[in-house]
Amino acid sequence: MRKILLITLLSVVLIACFVLTGCSTELTDQYVLEEKEEVISSDEFESILRYPVVTGLVDKKVEEKINGTIKERIDGFKRGLENFKQIPEMQDNTLDVTYEVGYRTKEILSIKIEVISHMRSFGVDDHVVIGKNFDLKTGELLSLKDILKGNYKEEIDAKLEVKFSELDVEVTKQFEGINDETVFYIKDNALVFCFSAVEYINEIGETLELEIPFSEISGFLKKPLAFEGDTSPELKNYNTAIDEETKPSGALFFIGENIRNASQKDATTMILSFEEIQEKYIGVYEEILIDNEVQQKLFEFFGDTFDKDRVSELEDADLKSLLQEIIDGGYMVVNAEGLFTIVQDYRVLEEYAGYLSDDIRDYIYLKAEESKDLESLKAGGVLPWAKIKDRLMKYEDYMETYPDSIKEYEAGREHMNLLHTFFLDLTVCRLLTMLQIKLMMNCLKITENLST
Repeated sequence: MRKILLITLLSVVLIACFVLTGCSTELTDQYVLEEKEEVISSDEFESILRYPVVTGLVDKKVEEKINGTIKERIDGFKRGLENFKQIPEMQDNTLDVTYEVGYRTKEILSIKIEVISHMRSFGVDDHVVIGKNFDLKTGELLSLKDILKGNYKEEIDAKLEVKFSELDVEVTKQFEGINDETVFYIKDNALVFCFSAVEYINEIGETLELEIPFSEISGFLKKPLAFEGDTSPELKNYNTAIDEETKPSGALFFIGENIRNASQKDATTMILSFEEIQEKYIGVYEEILIDNEVQQKLFEFFGDTFDKDRVSELEDADLKSLLQEIIDGGYMVVNAEGLFTIVQDYRVLEEYAGYLSDDIRDYIYLKAEESKDLESLKAGGVLPWAKIKDRLMKYEDYMETYPDSIKEYEAGREHMNLLHTFFLDLTVCRLLTMLQIKLMMNCLKITENLST
């Protein structure tokens, strides 16, 4: 009897150990998202599908489940392309799939997937946004009820209804409220709800993305999204003061007044949020600047090279106000191939770099150096070959030092662009050298013939 009892107890212990080791709940924020790209050709057109593959999670079953869910969605897109081929009028239709990592911690990973359908037979592009929000403990997809508590639907419906009323387009029906099927993704310090443009404004095009900051629904957030009391008053004030209508100049002014008293985490969040606001407004300002009359005024006053110190001398009050707003928003105006346009000027963020996490600090230093080089180039000038090589090496060092940074994708993209430029310049140099040698040999032959 005693032997049987010992064997039974041992079996229970072994089973328990197997269960515990086989279903690890240990979490890590040191996982990596590697980009995978698939190109599908169709006659003269091609579809490009980019999506992330997660590696480095402690629980490999969770990792496999997440990657399987993403891959299943990508395979669905590919089946859609196959269906296009069966319809003669839609054989030339293609898909472009891209993604953004909206939120990543050791508990939650949120990915925004954007699908652009190029419907050439109709001459239109359709944009669809899909949110994939993963619980990194289980690998399961999170629903709204997994991250919100209480009577959240009534609160969120009221806020979204106000946002619908503020749209600058006419809606074709009243907002019907959220449900369990509503598409959403998590973005830094907010929930973003996605609605079909066809459904609400009767147009094929951009998905309607309406953002609600965590600060406005803090009482409904479950952990780990719930505020733990470690958010500084400066970030809370930032979340309250900065909304969808805030211009870059306003956000940058707020940062300058408050970032020095914020924690490193919250200061970093402010800067990343500011970058998003800048990127959003680039298109707004470019659309104004590209006007022929505006371009003519700029060339007449500044010539080929923009000088921000002369903006105050402009007599055109509207143009002066616009340019000052652009400069105050952290941009620089440059002459790119005979056209005045704007780029983000990272030099304005250098003074705040010491308040940020190491990876974001060093990224800003890299980009600020690019801004300095860009300003030093004359109109039509190109970056010296040695500078390209130096910058290429610095991006390689950055990616090796911070492989898990939120800026890893941007750094990799910049590195790839520089690599293309580097090899293009190298090829051109070789061709020129070969032409010079050939020309020299021809000259020698001519001289030899003349002498004989």
